[in-house]
Amino acid sequence: MKIYFMFSRSYALILCILMLLCFTLLGMTAQNKAELILDTENKRCAYLNKNGAENVMLVECKNIYIPYEFDQQLEIYNDCIKECGYDLTLHKGKEALLYVYDDGDELYHIYTCDGRLIAADKCKLSGKNTVALMKE
Repeated sequence: MKIYFMFSRSYALILCILMLLCFTLLGMTAQNKAELILDTENKRCAYLNKNGAENVMLVECKNIYIPYEFDQQLEIYNDCIKECGYDLTLHKGKEALLYVYDDGDELYHIYTCDGRLIAADKCKLSGKNTVALMKE
């Protein structure tokens, strides 16, 4: 009986250590994803350049409010950006900044909350209007 008890304690300890390691790694991954800070013009332009934008010009910057209740349009947008790892439901009831950039052919939208990227997309201006999402 004593051997079984010691084995169970050792097994439980190993299991706890493995679980702690997994949760730590998952937490670090989630934290790193949420830590893309775009609080300066240079950082935002570097992010846009990384996503294929060249010669962008800031055309608008405005404060927006992310409502507690999403209308159908915002629900659809949020469902789309979830595929890229964003989720506006995490920011309900908060103020955010919307930056709109133009490169002559596309508009780029960057949404930040407290300087952190919370969503991004681009919209083609010429020909057929299309919207594409930008991943981190």
